[in-house]
Amino acid sequence: MEVHFVHQASSGKVAVVGVFINKSSQENTTLKTIFNLAPATESSTTTNTINNFNATSLFPANTKDYYTYSGSLTTPFAGVNVLKAPYFEGLRWFVLANPINVSEESYKHYIEIYEHKNARPIQLIGSRKVYHHTVNK
Repeated sequence: MEVHFVHQASSGKVAVVGVFINKSSQENTTLKTIFNLAPATESSTTTNTINNFNATSLFPANTKDYYTYSGSLTTPFAGVNVLKAPYFEGLRWFVLANPINVSEESYKHYIEIYEHKNARPIQLIGSRKVYHHTVNK
């Protein structure tokens, strides 16, 4: 699994921070809360509030080891036909090298609700360059 944090500057430029999620005996309490508040089915909707939500609770402890590359969105723009829509190209990806964890129980709960794995097939790397960054302190 992976969680994406999509950011858009006032200039229109887009950047995405990606965090991988591994199944583990350890639980990320924020993910568990989100999954428990999710709609009962993929096609239903619900509105919930998580008090004192801090997005950094979905980041690993080490955020200084990451990969970056030029890519595209993994989902089409809202309201556009998934099969025909172009995916926004030319944005900057930052993928953290270290994952966060989700318990087997939370993972199974998520899979029960969301049957579709991806909106789009995995793309070939092509001529794209992927850079690995590490900051040692």
